[in-house]
Amino acid sequence: MSAIPYTQTAPAAVKKPGVLTAGFFSALLSVLAGVAGALVIFIGGKEMVAELAKDYFGAELGISENALGSAMYAEVFAEAYDKLAFRAGLVVFFCVLALIATLLLRNGGLGGRVFFTVVFPLTVFAWWVVLRDMAPMGTKIAGYAGITAGLIAVVLIWLPAVNKYNEARKALKR
Repeated sequence: MSAIPYTQTAPAAVKKPGVLTAGFFSALLSVLAGVAGALVIFIGGKEMVAELAKDYFGAELGISENALGSAMYAEVFAEAYDKLAFRAGLVVFFCVLALIATLLLRNGGLGGRVFFTVVFPLTVFAWWVVLRDMAPMGTKIAGYAGITAGLIAVVLIWLPAVNKYNEARKALKR
């Protein structure tokens, strides 16, 4: 009798769909844009808020250091900066949650996709609070770019190719 050698072939690897990769990078861009927009606020400080207020309302309201007095002038803009910085901090918090969700998206699993889809509207709400207020142009551009990239990511991660990829990966594990 001759022995027949047994060779086990490895199962064929499932190719990751391009829409999943594009969705991942779009979600990552959304998160990075959110953090960058918030950083513009944090770096700009109270001086940035004073300049924005002068640009938007200065001529209409007669806001000047001479008219209000230096202590009141500084207090008004310190309070405005604190509100804007809190809102930017809220954006950063939700961007961190979105980053966690984005990292879970890499494999196309259902949990990561659901988590990103739930967290993203919360991030948009936080952005909307910042964008409807007086914010620097860099923050507004980053905010709208982040929202757009996130919407694109949500659409891409729920396309049928990602569902098929997820099912094929599950089948290989069985």
